[in-house]
Amino acid sequence: MTPAEASDKKNENKIWFNLNGKVKSNPIQPKFSIGDKPSTQIYYITEILKREGYKDNWNKIDFAAKIGRNDLIKLLVQLGEKGTDVAIDNAAKNGHLEVIKYLHELGYKGTENAIDNAAKNGHLEVIKYLISLNYKVTDEAFIYATINCHLHILKYLHSLNLRGPENLIDYAIMGLAISEYQSRFS
Repeated sequence: MTPAEASDKKNENKIWFNLNGKVKSNPIQPKFSIGDKPSTQIYYITEILKREGYKDNWNKIDFAAKIGRNDLIKLLVQLGEKGTDVAIDNAAKNGHLEVIKYLHELGYKGTENAIDNAAKNGHLEVIKYLISLNYKVTDEAFIYATINCHLHILKYLHSLNLRGPENLIDYAIMGLAISEYQSRFS
């Protein structure tokens, strides 16, 4: 199907073009054609992001990274949009490894919070990738992994001969207490 045929086609699904110019039908994708003005394309992308909770004063790429929408990030980059170092931190928090890899290909760098965010939510593969890029493991990463009972994270960090703060056992006890409380009262 050509773009012209797609735009003439009368159906209930929105027509959108992926980055290769192929036509697909998908109701949650941006509805615009390659020839549309960038402002029109940005408008449709913004509408998609708003359905996911985006607010107008937020950075579009940072938010798309948070929700794992690599497709929208690629379109936004093509349209000249820029993200911040928070983009990688947001993606790490939610375990979006492919987003992190793509942003790094573009030259983005996260903050020291990236590993902390991944540890807090148990995203081991994200942590491994960030460590391979020489991101620093902080005491907070150990604390978050401990409080949230992510033993797999702690085992991995220990296998790298990394040690957390001296009072990590206190955080382990707190994490177990929180876990016990949640299991009893939820």
